[in-house]
Amino acid sequence: NKGVGIQKVKRLKLFLRFNKYLLPYWDKEAVILICTLFATLFSLISPYLTKITIDYAYTNRDFFLFNMLVLSGALIFIFSGLLNGIKNYVSIYVKQLLTFDIRSDYYRHLHKLSIRFFQSRSTGEQMYRIGGDINNVASMATETIPTILTTCVRLVFLFVITFTLSWKLTLIALLITPLFYLHSHYFGEKLRERNKEMTEKGQDILSSLQDVFSNIRLIKVFGKERSEIKRYLTDQIDMIRLSLKNYKMGVASGSTLSIMNTVVMTSLSYYAGYLVIIQELTLGSLTALVLYLVQLFGLLKSLGSIYQGVVIKFVNMERLAETFDAEVEVKERTDAFAIKRIRGNIEFRDVAFGYKENEAILKDLSFQIEPHAIVGIVGKSGAGKTTILNLILRLYDPWKGSILIDGMDLRDLKLKDLREKIGVVFQEPYLLNGTIAENISFGNPKATKKEIIEAAELADAHDFIKNFPDAYDSEIGEGGCSLSQGQKQRIAIARALIKKPDLLLLDEATSSLGSDSEAKIKKTIFALKDECTIIWVSHRISTIMDADTIFVLDNGRISSCGTHNRLLEDSPFYRRIYNEQFKITGKPYFEILRDKNKKA
Repeated sequence: NKGVGIQKVKRLKLFLRFNKYLLPYWDKEAVILICTLFATLFSLISPYLTKITIDYAYTNRDFFLFNMLVLSGALIFIFSGLLNGIKNYVSIYVKQLLTFDIRSDYYRHLHKLSIRFFQSRSTGEQMYRIGGDINNVASMATETIPTILTTCVRLVFLFVITFTLSWKLTLIALLITPLFYLHSHYFGEKLRERNKEMTEKGQDILSSLQDVFSNIRLIKVFGKERSEIKRYLTDQIDMIRLSLKNYKMGVASGSTLSIMNTVVMTSLSYYAGYLVIIQELTLGSLTALVLYLVQLFGLLKSLGSIYQGVVIKFVNMERLAETFDAEVEVKERTDAFAIKRIRGNIEFRDVAFGYKENEAILKDLSFQIEPHAIVGIVGKSGAGKTTILNLILRLYDPWKGSILIDGMDLRDLKLKDLREKIGVVFQEPYLLNGTIAENISFGNPKATKKEIIEAAELADAHDFIKNFPDAYDSEIGEGGCSLSQGQKQRIAIARALIKKPDLLLLDEATSSLGSDSEAKIKKTIFALKDECTIIWVSHRISTIMDADTIFVLDNGRISSCGTHNRLLEDSPFYRRIYNEQFKITGKPYFEILRDKNKKA
């Protein structure tokens, strides 16, 4: 019982949380309520007009009264139609606004969440939540309150009217009412569980399709078409089974409710007929009473549907709340200040960080980079090279220690200003579905066509771009699927250079390029030394051997640093990497170099 109570409190809080979105539209909600209430009142008048028609117009053969009653009924019908039309239009209008507001807040919140959040959840899950879940929540918030209020008002009026016509029948109806609640509660919880399973399965199918379409080349290359088709069809069969289970439960709910409704109405109608025979009710009162009882039990039946709909949509609310309540790991301080430029002095002070708890990748890492320096970072795979760049970009915050740029802690700076001053090229280019020009100008949306071409020339991309039929206006497909890996990397480099950054971060930026293209781009980037600080992460020593300083990263710490030649002499770890990459045998290269220097 305690657990059920806690669950109900949680649901109430969820309900109130999302219904707060209605507050800016209280005037429109008032219009909906007024229209619904008047339409409800008009629907309550019609059966009474029937009673007067039978008891007075027919019995007394009063043609004038008959005409007046027919006219009144027609006017009520017209006004009810107008009020329902206004109510439906305003409801749809408010629902669209509400959907936009929730979706806007949800999307903004998604962008505040860390990379870790997205890595732990599928794309399909977020697509499903920002689509179907938000639509259902908006629908519930827009329609539930007016429906519940008008239903309660209508119930009160119906009980009062039927009590006036026959208190005995009304008392029997009141005693039967709890049965309808128990029925709705039982089937509502069952349908909620079924709906949750269907929602999660639909989300999984969407995620699988996302993976398939994104990696269609991989599937074809490995000849996995049949297995993917089989998996998709299996998922669809599972979905059909869940749908049938849900449908069976819905049929069971509807059938039992209809049987209950029929039995109750038949019994009450029989008893009402008996009252007419013993002259406790007039024929007109009987007709009106039956019509009111039909409305009453129809309303009780609809309450069951409302309850079931609300319970089912709590699944959508819970899913949205889970994302809204996800911790924002990288928070911008309220007193964070803007920066206009970065000189490029970067310092790590005793930084420790890891992606998993108690599994540190960087351990008490300390180093300093001077402004306008070209710095290379080399190390084995998994040593933490990319992690350093992620921390400079403040995609994560360190567990301990601090990272300073120009003497300022990153956590004191506005995130937007910090990242606008940094150009970055990752090993995976991450291109958008659009044209080449759109992808390059993503780094600077205000860039002119001339600036786009200049950036492409610097990245050694102009020659292959102009060979496309539409040149810079050529569509490259999702993720740049129509380009080679080397072409993607060159566009990514152009996208970073067009920003004219104060700090340029390169993570295996030329790993997919040929030696000639890499040499051209390397020369271009090194020429930017006077304009920005450059940090180049690479496992290939040939890429960074001309850097001003090379940091050798080993086991989460800087094991040594210096120029290429100095490291060959002083760092056994660096020398071993160099010898492995250049396959030097016999006399070590550093000894050859040392002997050559001595002769000089």
